[in-house]
Order: sequence, then structure tokens, then C-alpha cells
Amino acid sequence: NDKEPEVSYVIISTYSSYAREKVFNVLNGFDKTRLLVIADECHNLGAGSLVKRLKDIPYYRRIGLSATPHRQYDEKGNQLLNTFFGSEEHYTFVYCMKDAIENSVLCKYLYYPHLVRLTSDEMVKYVELSEKISKYFNYNTCTFDKVDEALKMLLLARKRIIHKAERKADVFRNILLERFEQKKDLKYTLVYVPEGTKPDYIGDEDDFDKTESINEDKESENLIDIYTRIVTEIDESITVRKFTAEQTDREQILNDFSTGKLQVLTSMKCLDEGVDVPRS
Repeated sequence: NDKEPEVSYVIISTYSSYAREKVFNVLNGFDKTRLLVIADECHNLGAGSLVKRLKDIPYYRRIGLSATPHRQYDEKGNQLLNTFFGSEEHYTFVYCMKDAIENSVLCKYLYYPHLVRLTSDEMVKYVELSEKISKYFNYNTCTFDKVDEALKMLLLARKRIIHKAERKADVFRNILLERFEQKKDLKYTLVYVPEGTKPDYIGDEDDFDKTESINEDKESENLIDIYTRIVTEIDESITVRKFTAEQTDREQILNDFSTGKLQVLTSMKCLDEGVDVPRS
């Protein structure tokens, strides 16, 4: 048989690369009837320059994967994504957290909320923003008629007050102290630090959910340093590392964490989309 064997290809691209003009044109130049597009963390397609080009992606077969498919404060982006993936009425497949835990895909966990009160200054700012936001609210339908850029920025500004609430640090310290007194160590403790100034999904031209750039935000750097320092102040025996995009030894850090050699990891967005660290 002189016929050459048929070759299959898998092409992997980041969203930021895919959005570039040359790459976009090349990757969209294949046979649109044969290629299957799988978009992991597909909520990112609703951001920046890519959302404007969804209509230019020609492939018929499309699969979007996301644990958080709904983009907060971005109904236009949600509508375009649902249209692109043909999920206007419902999602093709839903696998809820309850099923995942029962099937041992996710580990079972207990959830203990701790209330944090805003400072006086934070409350004043929160009320001021709420009063501005209320002008957009339709009290007859109990929703916003339209979430435009002005309203989106107000909602995100108010959200940042909650993210960065000053008294979170004191509550965090007390949680760690109580845990350390019970266990005499803080092994297998993963800390998600409150974000700084960069919000989720603000609609900038290249606003993809890129963990690689989170630490360009100086306020975020300061916050993760503060929370990491709080861990070290609990007891001198506790080992802790920041887990950020800049580190080149992330595999080793995760390995040390899984064995208990490294007791605490502090991170901001680097682990947002899931991490599998089985105990050794």
C-alpha cells in the first residue's frame, strides 16, 4: 500500500497567543468541517479582544469546559459565549460538586464561614458605591436592566472593598492560631490570599484570566507578603512558601507540600483553576 498514512494533529495554544492576528489566522485556516475546538476554562473567551472575534472562528464542532462558565457582571460576554457554544437553553453536560465528591473525584471538605466586619472607612466607601449602583437597579424586576461599563466598574470597585477588607488579616491569624494549637503544625494548609487591585473580568482589550501576570500588581504583591508573614509569625517551626507565577521551582514546591515538608502555601490566582496534590 503506497498510500501515506493519515496523520492526526493536536494543536495547543494559550488564549493570549490565539488572539494575535497571525496566529489567529493560521489556526483558523484548517478544514472547518473536520477540526474539533476544545476551549479549556472557556470563560476566558468572553474577555478582551477574543470575544469580539468569536464570530470569526469557523469550526463547527466546539466544546467549552469551565467550572465557572458564568462571567460576573458581564451579561453581554455570557450571551456571546452561550451563542458560540450553542448553550443558550442549557449546557450539554453538567457535573456538580456534590456528584464529584460522592464519586471521589473531589475530596470531601467542611466549610466554616468567618464573618469579617468592614472598618468605618471601608463601610463609608461601600455605602457610597452602593448608592451609585442603586440608580441602575430596577426594583420592579429586582435586577439590573443593563450592565454597562460604568455600572460594571462600580460593581467591581465595591467587590474590591470586600476582597481587601483590612480585618481579614486578624481573622486569618486567629484561624491559624486555633488550628496550630489543635494540631501543633499547619501541614497541608493552602491559603488563597485576597486579591489586590486587579479585578476579575473588567473587559480590557487583553483581559484574559492570566495567572502569569497577577504579581505585576504591586498591591497584590504586598498583600501576599502580609499573609505569608502572618503564617511565619504563628510559630518558628512552620514552613511556608509563596506560590506565584514568577517561581521556576513550582513542581518542587508542590512536591514538598504533598509530603508535608512544606506546611503552608500562600497563593493568589496561580491555583484558582484547580490543583491536584495527593498526600505522599
